[in-house]
Amino acid sequence: MILYTALFSFEVGSFTFVRRFDKVVFVLKEVLFFFLQMRTKGAVYKIMCECGDFYIGESGRALGIRIKEHKSACEHGYFTKSPLAEHVWQEGSHVIHWNQVKLLDFSQGMVERKVKEAIYINMSPNNLTMNRDSGMELSPLVLRAARGHSYK
Repeated sequence: MILYTALFSFEVGSFTFVRRFDKVVFVLKEVLFFFLQMRTKGAVYKIMCECGDFYIGESGRALGIRIKEHKSACEHGYFTKSPLAEHVWQEGSHVIHWNQVKLLDFSQGMVERKVKEAIYINMSPNNLTMNRDSGMELSPLVLRAARGHSYK
């Protein structure tokens, strides 16, 4: 239920908002959430391409730093540094959705993070992932147990 509607315009960076107040509050929450997400250390994350393919990775450093490294690899064609760069350059003019990076999970422990990354990779449709491998080798029992949970 909207009690009132106020129309106004303001700029944030290169974005100009002319919205109802309730919509602007939602957008600002999303921007704040994305900013905080980029500062998260120990992340397991998912990066989407416009074609529907995606990459699942992990980093013990701030997620924003790792994303910048992926972007740089894509811009300069450093295939060995990022499977995303390999995908972009092999497939042509694909667009990576850098602003829609999804934080899947996090852990400060490297082994736990690697296990979580491997679970997310193995639970994904194989034909859509850009990952070069399936991550840490996991027991079939672990994968069977993981299938009982919801992984996005």
